[in-house]
Amino acid sequence: MGFFDRLFSESVPFDPVEAERLAKLMLAELVLYEAKKLEEGRANRNIYASLGPEIEAVRKRFTDRYPQPEAVEVFDRQLVAILANGDTTLLGQDL
Repeated sequence: MGFFDRLFSESVPFDPVEAERLAKLMLAELVLYEAKKLEEGRANRNIYASLGPEIEAVRKRFTDRYPQPEAVEVFDRQLVAILANGDTTLLGQDL
């Protein structure tokens, strides 16, 4: 089964490389479509207040594919790297 077959299936075995790839793809899409809210969140040092529902929707889609705890850690690392440029303080207190 190829990457895109797994991407659109319900739940798949944990593969750290593919999980990271999917997390990056989903979060990059969020950055693309919610750029204004993201910039506001970064400026206010509270990304989660600006994008909380959107982040949770992406997280849900991701964990539907990869429900394993290790995968959630992969997603969270990518969330910080991509949305907060590696700075956890930009996520805010609402997280």
